[in-house]
Amino acid sequence: MPTNSQRIWPDSERTRELLSAARDGDQDAVEGLMDRHRDALRKLVDHRMDRAIGRRVDASDVVQDVLLEALSQPSWNDRQWQLNLYGQGPDLSYLKALANMFGL
Repeated sequence: MPTNSQRIWPDSERTRELLSAARDGDQDAVEGLMDRHRDALRKLVDHRMDRAIGRRVDASDVVQDVLLEALSQPSWNDRQWQLNLYGQGPDLSYLKALANMFGL
């Protein structure tokens, strides 16, 4: 019987390859990991978030905030990457301000 983490996270040889490439600074691998795990992250946050908070905050917003904070960590300083925010949605100014706050 699979464990909880095995039910949530898509694990495969491809995921391990992407992790290895991302550690080496491959931006396409980082994007591939996000594409591969975005839904699982959203479900995890949604499941763990208090219902009162969940009525005011979308799990996707939490995932975005955490990703930006993670990218601001020192381990990303010597890697070649670029943050691109696409679209003109209502969250654009918030995301730009958050990226600025984290020094991205």
